[in-house]
Amino acid sequence: MLRLSLGLCVILCFGGAATASTRTDLASPSLAASQQKLEAFYVSHSLDDLRGAISPLEQAVDMAAIDPRDYVALRRKILSGWARVFETIEASYDSSGYPKMQLSCPAPGREPSGRQLYACVDPKYIQDTAVRAAYVAALDVYKAKVRHANFQAGLHDLDDDAMLVLQAQLHSFREVAPSDFSSLDSILQRAGLSTARRQAIDAMILGRQVR
Repeated sequence: MLRLSLGLCVILCFGGAATASTRTDLASPSLAASQQKLEAFYVSHSLDDLRGAISPLEQAVDMAAIDPRDYVALRRKILSGWARVFETIEASYDSSGYPKMQLSCPAPGREPSGRQLYACVDPKYIQDTAVRAAYVAALDVYKAKVRHANFQAGLHDLDDDAMLVLQAQLHSFREVAPSDFSSLDSILQRAGLSTARRQAIDAMILGRQVR
């Protein structure tokens, strides 16, 4: 009889605790997938990898599947995942900005024969080797600037989209979960996010208008 009672105690006394400890793992697969893609981005610097880090977080919140007792813990975990993404985004911005106007493709210099070819011409059509070499170098610089500008523009778009998703998720939590502002703001502080972003996310948490 004692053995039976002990068995029941294991189930009733400790079973609930085990369930409580695993309930908050609902977001863990999404967070792990996001972190994996972030690590890939650190190597590749590809927006596809950064986009891949954002996608799991977009799918991380299913309010219908969350136990109400887990709202606070899950919101903290999900915000931590977003904070890592935004930390990476901010570190990837060019502090000097990026060209808003379309870049102009260079034209080759005039050849000794007097021939002047048009901008962005294929270098193979340039007969003079010195003019061709100078043009190829200028063309490489131009292409690098275009890649950089496209990266920065794409990064900005991803940033905007991610902030909108986070805003929607925080709104969903705010409708049902108790306030936990201090802990959530601490997550943003520890991530070292810019003051402007932290203030924007704080406004989302509190349900205020984001400026």
